[in-house]
Amino acid sequence: MVDHSPPLAETASCRCARQPCPPDQIDAAVRTAAVYGARRPTLASRPETFGLALLLLINRNDEPARRIVRDARCIAERIVVDQALCVPAEDFAAALTGKESCAGWRGGAVASLCTLGGRTVTVRRATDGTVVGLYVERAGLIASLMLRLRGFPRESVAAAFDALVIRYRSAQVSGPLAYRAMTAERAGDTARLRSIVSDGAP
Repeated sequence: MVDHSPPLAETASCRCARQPCPPDQIDAAVRTAAVYGARRPTLASRPETFGLALLLLINRNDEPARRIVRDARCIAERIVVDQALCVPAEDFAAALTGKESCAGWRGGAVASLCTLGGRTVTVRRATDGTVVGLYVERAGLIASLMLRLRGFPRESVAAAFDALVIRYRSAQVSGPLAYRAMTAERAGDTARLRSIVSDGAP
């Protein structure tokens, strides 16, 4: 779901603001479509998409006040946030499938997340299409995830979830997110989510 509140104005206070969008930013596909006036792209969900969705749930980005914030003015800032989101998702996918993530998946991360979650995913964009806010509706996204993870063995899902949590709690990820006041995990909620997701697998 796209937030229909007025778009945020993008200022040029950072010299990064006028640089092109690198293809590995999580909103590259969405932003490119906006530049050309095209409809938001629909990309198939991948194991990395499942990992990204789980990370947002673990981090409790499930209401506007706890949304992921990406600085519309500075590419360098967005890259730090995107790295913190994508690395745990890639660990999840690797543990689930035994395969490394392809280089280009990050550019379509937001588009594929919207495919997975539909109206449970809220995206807020700046005037140039840059995704500056991202949060999810918890129950609905969990239901979508459980449907998609049914094709994987329970043990594989549980192991992949654990790999994601280990990376999420590492300094590489928790440090940048905490510095930007974007960590809100509750260990009890994470344990319950693990039980729900893994028990939903065969």
